Amino acid sequence: MKSSPIELKKRGHVDDEDVKEYIKSSKSYKSSKQELLALLNDEQPHKRTIGAKLIKNEKKFQQPEIAQSLCEALQKENKLYTKIALTETLASFGEISLPYLIPLLGKIGTNQYKTVPEKKFLKKNYPLPRDIIARTIIRIGEKSLPFLEEIALNGERKQFLEAIDAIGFISFYTLNKRSLAILWHMLVKYPKDDLLTWKVVRALESFPNAKVIAFLENILKQNVLPGIKIEAQRSLTQITN
Repeated sequence: MKSSPIELKKRGHVDDEDVKEYIKSSKSYKSSKQELLALLNDEQPHKRTIGAKLIKNEKKFQQPEIAQSLCEALQKENKLYTKIALTETLASFGEISLPYLIPLLGKIGTNQYKTVPEKKFLKKNYPLPRDIIARTIIRIGEKSLPFLEEIALNGERKQFLEAIDAIGFISFYTLNKRSLAILWHMLVKYPKDDLLTWKVVRALESFPNAKVIAFLENILKQNVLPGIKIEAQRSLTQITN
């Protein structure tokens, strides 16, 4: 059943016309940092969305202080469309956002994988990360890899698990292979962590070389969880295709 305009508004939905109307109707609007940061904390979710969109529209607001404020707003936001607007704005900031996004990996929402699934991912494209922060980071692209590698080496478990997903996605679509050594390191460091192994095996489809192929083929011969074998076979198929 299609949501009504009022219901969508309560969930933070606005379009470009709504943003223009806000600017037109707000006699005090001056496009100032203070005003837009105040909008991010407005009681009405659609106004929080407008604040995020207005920040995105002007490059002068691409500042570390504002990126931090956007991340703080995202951590407490519970309306879908406002969350989307916040992540789109953070992604548009590029590398400026990364120091504030990276520590939040795995810490917002409950949609992240907690155990190894047995269901096969059937599409040919690389799986989109479940974590909202990982999904935001991958939109920034290759510049994210050094930050992701650092958190993979030194972060908390819930952070580096999501970092693996982001590394795999970015590596797959940019053909940047710099992070393979980090993935090998994690397999050695956490040999009994099945979820980590599953995520790395999935990410290895982004690194087509003989060593990766041999490793994946060996996984298929081992007594490991069925879900890990499924991903090993999928990665092999992706590489050989």
